Amino acid sequence: VVAVDLGASFKNIRRRALRASATCIEKTSSAGATLEDGTVRRSLAAATETGFELDSRTCGALIDVSDDFTKNVKEVVKAMAAHLGALPEVQAAAPLLQTHEGKTYDTVEDIVEHGAHLEHFHAYRREGATTDAKTIDVHADQGLFIAFTPPLTQGDEDLPAATFSVELRDGTVAPVALESPYYASSVFVMLGDGVHQYLGGASGLRSAPHSVEMVDGLDRSWYGVMVLPPLDAVSPLHGAMTFGEVRDATRDGDEAAAGVGCARNLAARELAENQCEEDALFCWFRCMDLTNHFAETVSQEICEAQGMRLECTDIFRQTSDGFQHGDYYPQCTAYTHEATEFPSIAPADEEVCDDAYETAAAAAAETRQGVVDLVYEGRAWEHWFVPETVGQLAWTLSADQSEVSISHTVEGRVGWMAVGLRNPTGKKNGMNGAPVVMTIPDADEAEGFGRSAVDAYRISETDSSFRHWWNSDPGTDLSDAELFVAEGNCYAEATFTLGSWASSEPFDASACNHLIWAVSTDSSIASDDMFMARGMHETRGIIPVNFTDPAGRCFDLDGP
Repeated sequence: VVAVDLGASFKNIRRRALRASATCIEKTSSAGATLEDGTVRRSLAAATETGFELDSRTCGALIDVSDDFTKNVKEVVKAMAAHLGALPEVQAAAPLLQTHEGKTYDTVEDIVEHGAHLEHFHAYRREGATTDAKTIDVHADQGLFIAFTPPLTQGDEDLPAATFSVELRDGTVAPVALESPYYASSVFVMLGDGVHQYLGGASGLRSAPHSVEMVDGLDRSWYGVMVLPPLDAVSPLHGAMTFGEVRDATRDGDEAAAGVGCARNLAARELAENQCEEDALFCWFRCMDLTNHFAETVSQEICEAQGMRLECTDIFRQTSDGFQHGDYYPQCTAYTHEATEFPSIAPADEEVCDDAYETAAAAAAETRQGVVDLVYEGRAWEHWFVPETVGQLAWTLSADQSEVSISHTVEGRVGWMAVGLRNPTGKKNGMNGAPVVMTIPDADEAEGFGRSAVDAYRISETDSSFRHWWNSDPGTDLSDAELFVAEGNCYAEATFTLGSWASSEPFDASACNHLIWAVSTDSSIASDDMFMARGMHETRGIIPVNFTDPAGRCFDLDGP
């Protein structure tokens, strides 16, 4: 177990995050499990594809601090990958993993970058032990390693709410004072079974078997991120099975899959284990109420009466294990296969494009008063991501500053793109409830759609999927809307004039307009009718813009 000290500022960030996580878990239908000694553990779960999906109405304090908090932890993850990868035995063992198709993962950094990252905030409480068993018995974690913060005892931070113990090389068990003030600004890293499976037998490395025993009557908050290998890589200890197949077999109760690959046959425990109350189902990374895509109540009894099963499914009733991002809800289904990939549109013609986007963007910027780049910085968990510019906004204000003429240009083949005014009280970083101007080049190919290629919408306050708000009308003062798609689909440029974002959101040129933007280059109305199939793959971001400044700078944020 390694402790990495991040300094006093992280100590405060950690305390805020763990306090806020307890409040968030208490106010939401979080996944729950009763552990062997009677301890109740409730959780907020996230995975590589999504990050945490939080409601600002119940988890606002956690949303405010989560990016800074998780960014610090993931910098430690990145540093640990570099440290392990520099070991001579590990370098000599390359490739460390490979797929059936021959793709190789040569370095630890490759494994960490492409592997699944499972994050949890946990809240533990035990009113009284029901057995002599420990809360969590001695085990070694799956995966390469887990990075976690010192736990926090809610209400009395000076008292440890549990005893955390590690089994040493000689078999003795030693408690570790995780809650010690000495570690308050640290992130711990603990090696998992992956070091034995695919790090070339590097000398001195071993997984850390550990256990937890709760104290009665105290509330313990904890955060960790487990780094698992890429799901498409073949497991060295499971024949031809990939790690994804091993994971699925473990979840299905295959004890052989669970036991093999754990140091000294200790039971495998994946951080993603989740149990929900009887009136909920684990779906879309959370415990969801038993209501389907069409707001109809479902249950195991209702589904069985129809000759079907209650599952987490997409709108076509294709099943998911709950660890997929998109338009998934509890639903009755007879399907046995998991959801297939949604159709994808063809990319831009690179032989034609060359610098077509750069030329168009420069021309738009030259003829307008102001311009900002739309820079995609990756998801919060993608600590390896190198920011990239995917488009730009350029604008000119009317003489009285009551209207703004906008050029929204995006590079490459565009399935859809949108820009709008962030809803300060909306879920998902202000996306829900936001008025947007959305451009859909293939809108005229969708039968019965009836919307213009450049049109105004309001995203639903509660439901993100386009099918919930495709026919919305926010009362936007929108005019002169046009779309130009370049030859070879090298870029798309939407131009329009705004007098208001919506009937309830007037345009204010001098304000700091917190804009949200998104673009999809692999799905469209035509290829994924009404976006009903599944979630879309998109780049997105938030950018503050003052339209009176040529560079869009908000001086109240950045200073004069």
